[in-house]
Amino acid sequence: MSYLISVGLTLGLVLTAWLIYKLEGIREEKIRRNKASIVLSLLCDELKLTRQRLIDSKKHGYSRPFTLAFRDTAWKAFSDGGQLALIQDLALLTAIAEAYYYISQLTLLENRYFGVCHRPPNTWTRQVRSRHIGYFNMLYPEAKCNIEKAIANIDRLPTGEAPKQGTGRPRC
Repeated sequence: MSYLISVGLTLGLVLTAWLIYKLEGIREEKIRRNKASIVLSLLCDELKLTRQRLIDSKKHGYSRPFTLAFRDTAWKAFSDGGQLALIQDLALLTAIAEAYYYISQLTLLENRYFGVCHRPPNTWTRQVRSRHIGYFNMLYPEAKCNIEKAIANIDRLPTGEAPKQGTGRPRC
């Protein structure tokens, strides 16, 4: 009889430990999803702001050339901090990375243009300014398309849920 009681207690303890292990895993996955949702929401907000600044700079015909800085601070912070690892959907992460690649190219162009604009005007600076505006016009369609694609991929995800492999992400 005592043999059956000890077997029962052992099985009960093993089952309890297994159940606690499973519940802890579910809780950790929920926390990871919430963090991924926050990361994606912040990236989406930054992409929307950058898209609007890109459209505004094109619309104004450079009367205020490159005064609207393109933003990539959230991307850099999450990249450096390792939070991008929370996004398990590689297609989504690739779309966001491509958008930020174009943003980095526009930022580089913007910084160079700004440096040229603050030199005394001469033939050389006018040519360089013209060339920078030409580069911007070449980058604009691809940059806008990639930013909109990234935003659409983020918006396609169900609200409140972080992406799993091959799925979507929360609405921003």
